[in-house]
Amino acid sequence: MSIYSSHLRWVPQGDQEERFPEGIAPVHDDILLAKLRPGQSIKLEAHCQKGDGKNHAKFSPVATAAYRLMPHIKVVEPKDVDEAVEAAVAAPVLGASRPRDCSMLRPLKRNEEWHESVKLQRIADHFIFKVEAVGMLTPREIVSEAFRTIREKAESFTQALDKHEANVPGGVGQDFDEEEDDIEAMVS
Repeated sequence: MSIYSSHLRWVPQGDQEERFPEGIAPVHDDILLAKLRPGQSIKLEAHCQKGDGKNHAKFSPVATAAYRLMPHIKVVEPKDVDEAVEAAVAAPVLGASRPRDCSMLRPLKRNEEWHESVKLQRIADHFIFKVEAVGMLTPREIVSEAFRTIREKAESFTQALDKHEANVPGGVGQDFDEEEDDIEAMVS
């Protein structure tokens, strides 16, 4: 007999039923857990622990996360009519029509004549993030949670600085002792 994740049953403890009205279940119900022979059985008690990737990679809901700057492709004024036609035909190939899919240099590496006709740049304040999720959270939820965490850390750091400035007569250049340790702990 095959035992799958769909066979697991959640037994709420305390106020869990109120806190999790939709219940708790595995993400996929077709995961093979064990194969039993006749007469065998499994008694299982499982405990859940919430963690983050800072403590251990097993808690990270992300397979890969990357970012890049938004490409900006500019066809410089062509020297003649033939070059203008060639630029108009090549612009979609270079990624001008779909800049998010642009690989920036691949087509240009093949043709050195384009180095003068096409300028490839990146927009410094426009980031494209790519997040691959492997758990229950969607990439949008992962990024939102990351921004929330960054905001909390920044606020905590600001409060520690304000506390430090309030306790130091004369401001900068004094001995810090405990406050300096607090600030270092916030940064790490």
